[in-house]
Amino acid sequence: TSTTPDTPHNHTLIMSSKRKGGGQSQSDFKRLKAKVGKRAPKAANFTDTSFKSASIRMAEQHALQQIGAGVSSTRGRSMVDLSLQLSHHAVAVRLSAIKGLGDITRNQSAALLRPHLALLIPSCAKSWVDEDDDTRTAGLATFGELLRKQSEVSIRPFMPLIVAYLTSALHSLDATMRIDGAKAVHLVCSVHPKLLRPHVSKLLKPFIGLLTDRGKLASKAEILLGLVSLMNVSKDDASDRQLKRAGANSCPHFTFVSGGRSRNAIVMEGRSIRPPVSPLNSIQDILSADRSAAAMMDGENDNVEVIQELMEKVRDMLVEILESENMEVARTKNSPSPQSKEKLISLVFQAIGLLWKRKTRFYESQPGSEPPEKLQKLAVQVLSILLDMLPLQQGDFKFINDSMVESLNSTLCTTIMIIGSTVPEKVCQDSEGRQLNWKSQLSSFLLPHLQRYKSKQDCPLSALNVACDLLQSSVDSTSTTLNDHGTAMLKTINDIFFQDANTALARSHAGRKVALTVCGIIALLDYPNLADAPLLMGITSAMVPFLHSWDADFEFETNLALDALLGIVRSNGTELELGNILRDGMTDLVFTDKKGERPAFESYTIHSQRKFLALMVMLERPSAACLKGLAKICSKSSNDVVVADAIVSSLQAIRKSIPMKNYIQFLLTSIVIPKTKSKRKSQSNDEPFASFLLRMVAMDSGVRRVSVAFIECGSKRILQMLLPFLKDLLKPKEELEAADSFLRFRAAVALLALILLDVKVTTGETEIPPELDEPLVNALFASMNFISASKDAMGGATKLLSPLIGLCHAEKALLLSLFDRIVDKVAEYKTKQHQLKNIVRLLVDIANDERITSRLDGFDQLRGSVLALQQSVQKNGLQKVEGIDQLRALVDVRIGYKERQ
Repeated sequence: TSTTPDTPHNHTLIMSSKRKGGGQSQSDFKRLKAKVGKRAPKAANFTDTSFKSASIRMAEQHALQQIGAGVSSTRGRSMVDLSLQLSHHAVAVRLSAIKGLGDITRNQSAALLRPHLALLIPSCAKSWVDEDDDTRTAGLATFGELLRKQSEVSIRPFMPLIVAYLTSALHSLDATMRIDGAKAVHLVCSVHPKLLRPHVSKLLKPFIGLLTDRGKLASKAEILLGLVSLMNVSKDDASDRQLKRAGANSCPHFTFVSGGRSRNAIVMEGRSIRPPVSPLNSIQDILSADRSAAAMMDGENDNVEVIQELMEKVRDMLVEILESENMEVARTKNSPSPQSKEKLISLVFQAIGLLWKRKTRFYESQPGSEPPEKLQKLAVQVLSILLDMLPLQQGDFKFINDSMVESLNSTLCTTIMIIGSTVPEKVCQDSEGRQLNWKSQLSSFLLPHLQRYKSKQDCPLSALNVACDLLQSSVDSTSTTLNDHGTAMLKTINDIFFQDANTALARSHAGRKVALTVCGIIALLDYPNLADAPLLMGITSAMVPFLHSWDADFEFETNLALDALLGIVRSNGTELELGNILRDGMTDLVFTDKKGERPAFESYTIHSQRKFLALMVMLERPSAACLKGLAKICSKSSNDVVVADAIVSSLQAIRKSIPMKNYIQFLLTSIVIPKTKSKRKSQSNDEPFASFLLRMVAMDSGVRRVSVAFIECGSKRILQMLLPFLKDLLKPKEELEAADSFLRFRAAVALLALILLDVKVTTGETEIPPELDEPLVNALFASMNFISASKDAMGGATKLLSPLIGLCHAEKALLLSLFDRIVDKVAEYKTKQHQLKNIVRLLVDIANDERITSRLDGFDQLRGSVLALQQSVQKNGLQKVEGIDQLRALVDVRIGYKERQ
């Protein structure tokens, strides 16, 4: 039958016929069977997600790799592990870790710890802000040990990190953590104070909140101790003035860069980039830039309101102390120790003074600006409170005993003087309008205390220090005079220290302190005219005994005292009675007749010696004993040649004020010449030649120095005065050894040669005095004998003969006399023919010297002397002497004999 394919019925029949057929059944999704060893085929919608990558391998930073490596505690725990455990949640683990770092810091050397500072310092600083009290205490102890072992240069790169942790601790919500932050500030200030100087302003502000806290007495003391330490680091130190002028030089060479949350750190080398300097339009711009650089370095660009608030807080604490004698007794069972209370009061006084000093420096750096009225009123209030407390006595506070009163009163007086000296007198009034006469009150308190030093020199210096500071502040800068309080105090100091001064008092701390104060006052008064100041006249006269008592043990005090005396003499002249007093006193510094004792001048440094000589030149007319002492100092070969040169040149400048006899005696005595009174037992004929040369060099320098001084006096005139001395030197002494005799001969020949050469230059003619002819020839012959007898001397014959050649240059006839003397003595050399050969060699050296060559032209008499010497050698049966033919030929050339033939 035919069917229509579009009908549903027929379709159903077809489908059913297929299922009912005997063929294979078909499904919608073909299912594949998995077979062993074959991979499953990929799906039709499979997307390939595979990729390839490349890696770059770089060498690790060895510096970072070595941080903490190889360093471990006594328990074997490494530094890296300990630092990681500081982040542990358990308190005991963190405490154990910081103690382990402390063990490493204590037991390892500074050199070994230095490469690991980038790990140690962040770890210690992190413990300051730990929530556990014991961990913070251990962290402070570890950091303190680390600071004491490392230098400022090593710690400086980490200062930004240290200051950040300090600020975090000071701003903490936990009161005990804030106190530990103050302890950390004190720790850094006490070990390396200069490092915190640029950060003072940043760290001052948190102390306002700290002083507001009402804690225990010990806590207040710790806070004030941190504040006082921080204020002390900003003091103007004389050693840092040069560095202050170049404020940019304070930048570190290395900068610590933290690695964020990781433990890595980098130390970068180099300085930060600075903006170019702005153009300068006037000198005022330079001064302003200098002041700003110094202020930035010291951190003194803080806000005045911060200082004022701190002053108010410290004032309130002071008032609280005055209102309650038992501050902690009412709130605690155990009363605090007297030492802690005394420390608190002392710190309050110090904090007030330092804060006011900082305010003063701030306004001094701002020309034309004045403190606000509110701040001045605050200072007057504090000054009034302090004056009411002066003097503190044992009955004022229950916790103050006799040993504490001295130091507390000293600190109180210092604070009063700091504030009173800067507050204008017109506003220095109390609440009732009465003038606060702080100078009078301080003087009334201090003067009785100074009387103790009359009987006991080792009294505490606290009262004396305040008295000296008050004395210096009493100088009126406008009129350069002392006010009434200063005059009264200076009179008391004169009666105690300078009227009956003794060695013990002068060398004591009190005596030196007073002497330095007086020197400072003399400089502040611009070295006044002592005719109008008899009090200063007496004090200045007593300064020389102080110099003698100090000897060379106190160089700083000696220099200041000499400066003061120089200024006084320069402004007053030498005609006053003070001049004679100083001359007599200065003699004791250079001359002593005690055997084995050195004068103080010999122990001075060259700087102090030059100041002493400058004072001697200004005073003029030195005494005979002073000249004798100076000559003795010059004649000591152990002393420096520079010192002897300075002494002779100083006396040369004032020679017209010295009698000629004394001056010549000084010059001759200042030469290191062997004496005839005592034979040198320590030296023998076996003296090393090197030692002999050292003595000769020392003597030659003296001869040269003295000859210049003689020539300035007039050579022809001085030669007649020197004849007795020269004759004595040229006279042979049996008790002297050959080396000493040679040195005496050499000194005489050198002096005579230098003077005759100058006479020849000035007058054109020279002539040896007749009375010196015979002694001079004998001395020259003896000198040649000494040289020819020593092998070492022959090796340095040229230098040994130098004065002889110089004298022959001045007077060539001397050579003829010398040859004649040698001819007469030839017979004595039969047993010492080698010595005769050496003498001939010496004559060849003399004739061959350039200084002699120009003087021998046409000097035919010398050829006759050489022939006579040659004949004398043959006549006495001596063998042929080497060098004599060379000497004859050389003389013929020098005198021009062959040319004329």
